[in-house]
Amino acid sequence: MPEYNTGNPLGSMDPRDLFDNANLLDIAVNSEESTFQDRLGVARKTFAGLAAEGRETFLEIAKSVGSRQYSTKAAMDADLSPPESWGAIVTNDPIAEDNGWYYKSGASGNGSWVKLANQPVIKAEFDSLIRADTQSSSEGEYFAIIDEESSQIARLTSKRLIALPFEIASENDNVEISDEEGGVSLYFDATTAQLGPLEMQVTSDPGIFITDDDGQVIRVLSDPDKETRSPLEGNLLFQPTLAVSPTDESSIYVQSILSRRELVSSVVATLASTSNSSSKTGTVLPLTSQYGDSPVLVFRDVNYPDEHRYLPLTVRTVPVQSPVKTVKILFIGDSIGNRQGPKLITQYISQLGFAAQFIGTINSVSADAGNDSLGALCECREGWETGDFTYAITDRVKIIAPGSEAAYLSSTKDAKWPQNPFLRVATSSDPASIVRNGYVFDCLFYQQRFSLETPDIVINALGTNDIRDRDDNTIYNDVYSNDMLMHSQIAAAWPNAKIIRTLPGTAINSVRNTLWSTRYSSTIKAMQQASKDLANSSITIAPLWAMMNPEAGFSIPTTTDATGFIRGDWADPVHLIGSSRHSYYQAMSPFVAAAALNLI
Repeated sequence: MPEYNTGNPLGSMDPRDLFDNANLLDIAVNSEESTFQDRLGVARKTFAGLAAEGRETFLEIAKSVGSRQYSTKAAMDADLSPPESWGAIVTNDPIAEDNGWYYKSGASGNGSWVKLANQPVIKAEFDSLIRADTQSSSEGEYFAIIDEESSQIARLTSKRLIALPFEIASENDNVEISDEEGGVSLYFDATTAQLGPLEMQVTSDPGIFITDDDGQVIRVLSDPDKETRSPLEGNLLFQPTLAVSPTDESSIYVQSILSRRELVSSVVATLASTSNSSSKTGTVLPLTSQYGDSPVLVFRDVNYPDEHRYLPLTVRTVPVQSPVKTVKILFIGDSIGNRQGPKLITQYISQLGFAAQFIGTINSVSADAGNDSLGALCECREGWETGDFTYAITDRVKIIAPGSEAAYLSSTKDAKWPQNPFLRVATSSDPASIVRNGYVFDCLFYQQRFSLETPDIVINALGTNDIRDRDDNTIYNDVYSNDMLMHSQIAAAWPNAKIIRTLPGTAINSVRNTLWSTRYSSTIKAMQQASKDLANSSITIAPLWAMMNPEAGFSIPTTTDATGFIRGDWADPVHLIGSSRHSYYQAMSPFVAAAALNLI
């Protein structure tokens, strides 16, 4: 039966219809059923059905013409009841020459039986002839049909049937049907099947492929994880609630919404206002206040015009505050957060009339490069993943013993880096769900032991190092479990605090694209599911991975070629620099401000 069943009309060049036609051809040739339905739902005869129909037709013709069988000629001669022109065959007369085909020369009850001058070949003789011929390497001729001018009309040999309009040949394990000019209509051998312009070949590669005349793969039909799958299948990696600045333009980068970024050319994406004429189609969509507060994001598969995905958005435009409003922020992150994160948030949120006050125990970086300790306080630690904070992972972090808080605070940044300030020893009253390897991620304990203020906003931008260290099979569960623990503990300690959960994007290259379709996608889906399961309106997922350009803002090689160009891949496709670093925090700041104003 058709697998895709598109219903496309005749003349379709859709690869899915080619796949269905090949499947139906296999059914037509090999099925024992008499009929099948083609891809348009029309009942068709199989080869078996045509053969059965042919046999029935032959029997009907035989009945209409009339024929009888006798063991001996004497028995036949004694029976003159058949009408004129009836046929008869004698099969077992002791006189060999009396066996054969006869016809009746007179009316019923009269006349006589006359033997045919040219005897038809009976099945036993024909089978014997074929068996004898197949034992010979030569091509034996069984019969030929010629016209009155001795021109050949048809011919049957041990290897082919030749008629005026076509030839059917079977030799060297091949079967071929060709026309009178040698054009092949149907051809089969051990590795190739050809039906008119459609050619199918066996390949050592797993799967079914459509190729061009040069053998280059155009489309993969068999692998559901490759091109036959719509680029829109699976989860689209985005969120419907967004925050924007009235003064700065944010952008949506469509490729980073797809689970397979390399298929972005197969998608038509549009952002359209529902309240005015603003709309934009492309791979980079501007997200500004001009689109109103409820635009729609539309995706279409470029190959299938009826295949769409729609995401109605809620866009909050943050009003600029006057007078300036202070917002206290706890930033939990990794190296990407450490490297100027608090500094750039302070810069961009100030344009919205906010003064950022950061909370934490370790200083971030202020300069464009390096790992200085001149930036604002935070809890962004190079190389850490979610499990380092919850203590689900024990091979990187150290415990700060009670009573050593002052020593910890006075130590250097490098000395602070491996020490987890959130952990305390679990007690018998702690539920097992919050204990990891004997310790608890406790935000209230953290605040009290270091005499910190209560944050208004907690940013969790972890995940990049989970993608580095976890494998494809475990990363979803690891991130989900750690998000559930961290966010429930943050909410328990600071019920009025808003949580912004996000993840930075990564550069475009083959390695990162593969990780994107596996671990990045799994991380984002785990974040989304944990937020949904916690059902806490104070948690907002900011889809910043799709609001920064993955084609720019990463470290490049340093060696130039003769033309003056630098060739090669990104020197560092992970850490944001330049434009990507700025756009990441520029896009993050309206989310922080909107959360502080309870707009999200």
